[in-house]
Amino acid sequence: MKLSGAFAEMTPALRSQRDPSHLFQSLLPWLGVVLATFGPRRLMFASDWPVCTVGLETKKKKDAAEDDGQDEDEAWPKWREVVEKMCWMATLSDEDRAMIFGGTAKEAYRL
Repeated sequence: MKLSGAFAEMTPALRSQRDPSHLFQSLLPWLGVVLATFGPRRLMFASDWPVCTVGLETKKKKDAAEDDGQDEDEAWPKWREVVEKMCWMATLSDEDRAMIFGGTAKEAYRL
C-alpha cells in the first residue's frame, strides 16, 4: 500500500500547517491502522507529487505579506517527515524503515 495522497485530500487549514508535527498528530489514527493492518513490509512511501501541490502556490508567486506559510516545495519534505515520525513512533527497525522508503517499491515493481 502506498503512503501517499494525504496532502491532496486534507483540508486547506490542515494542509497550511507549517509544522509537520501537527499533520502527524492529525493523521496518527489512520497511520496506526494502516501500519497495523499491512505492516512495514507491505507499505511504501510515495509523495504523490505533483498532486500533493494542488491548491498551493509557490512563494515565488506570492507577496511576502500574503504568504500563508505553505509552499508547494514544502509538501514533499513535510510528508516525508510525517512518515518518518510514524516509523519512529512504531519503533521500526532500520530494515523495516528501509522497506517503507524504497525496499517495498523495489520488490513490488521488480526493480
